[in-house]
Amino acid sequence: MSTILMWGAGFILLIILLDKLPGVRYLVQPIIQLITFLVSTFSENVGAWIVALIKSVWKAHSVMAVHLVKPRDELDPTERIKDANKRGGISSKEI
Repeated sequence: MSTILMWGAGFILLIILLDKLPGVRYLVQPIIQLITFLVSTFSENVGAWIVALIKSVWKAHSVMAVHLVKPRDELDPTERIKDANKRGGISSKEI
């Protein structure tokens, strides 16, 4: 993680230094505009991503809790059919 931060800091420092040079400024300005556009777009949508992440984590944990509490035959209806077939057939009352 520190390597990624070091590379990012080096890139930002390089962009700042290149922006100070008179002839290179016209090449660096589109890169700076692209970076600021990407950061602003990400920061606008980060709230929605956080909400989606919380919802998916909550749903996964609630499903896991249900699977831990309920018996197997309530979760999987094919278990009842297999048991009924072993006993000699299935009737409409068991379905």
